[in-house]
Amino acid sequence: MYNLDTTVLAPKRLHIYGAVLAVLTPQEDKVLHLFNLKSGKELACGLEIGQGPKELLAPEFVDTSDSSEIVLSDMAISTVVKYRLKDFLHHEDPDIVSRISLDDGIYGRIGTLQGNYVAPAFCEDFLLHRFDAKGNIVDSIGTYPNTEFDVTSMEKMTMFGFQLATNGFDRIAVCYSWSDMIDIYDAEGHLLKRMHGPDHFISHYKERRMGKAVGALRVKGQSWDAYSVPVSVGNEFWVLYSGAKDLESNFSDYRKRILVFDKNGAPLRLYELDKGIIMFDVDEYNKKIYAICSKPEYHIMEYAY
Repeated sequence: MYNLDTTVLAPKRLHIYGAVLAVLTPQEDKVLHLFNLKSGKELACGLEIGQGPKELLAPEFVDTSDSSEIVLSDMAISTVVKYRLKDFLHHEDPDIVSRISLDDGIYGRIGTLQGNYVAPAFCEDFLLHRFDAKGNIVDSIGTYPNTEFDVTSMEKMTMFGFQLATNGFDRIAVCYSWSDMIDIYDAEGHLLKRMHGPDHFISHYKERRMGKAVGALRVKGQSWDAYSVPVSVGNEFWVLYSGAKDLESNFSDYRKRILVFDKNGAPLRLYELDKGIIMFDVDEYNKKIYAICSKPEYHIMEYAY
């Protein structure tokens, strides 16, 4: 277990900025905590949940190659905010460097790419929106995998739900949540590689309508848990993998394997953890993995690799 000098309530997200570990704790009054990565000493805390000019409703870290800035997205209001890390460390109420509203909704964690933002689109015709620094859509990219069976648009978008990671420069990794597939795209949106494995499954979903609402539910006996929370580490992509079948709950119990690929999708390494985790980040310099485990209660783990 990784020991912090301050108790944090139910950490849900973490991100490493050089020698600083940032942790999001949505159940607290101040939800963003900064710690010295080596000692676990708290350096600062701030950011409140709300709809004020300096508040967010559902903050999420945006992976960026610049460790001098903290970038947060808010899926609830399609907003991206940017802070200077040093401002958070030295001021109780730091100023926001920029706050932009995106042209369209975002449906998951977003990444940065050559000064733009890339986000899941939840659209039947493509996978991703690319936004410029002002929040305008400049491109829509990506295609869903094909299936050997007929599916509706809603079934397709659900069964191929995904999370993404970018290296900030020239690669996007699309990691599918319910089918063990990974796509690698270049900065122009060209599909460079589509991988299927290690277990080669595609979860099945059945469309359901309730009044005007349309959704899709898992088909029992034909659903699996695949990839989650990919992160970019230098010229590599790391991603959590489960492969468990027909889970109703306790998904994190089975997410114990981290697969590592190079930026072009070539497999490099596999790490087996002793506990299931919900998310992680990597300190490449000191060869450490920091992860959040939800059992028996939410806490942070530290692994050497």
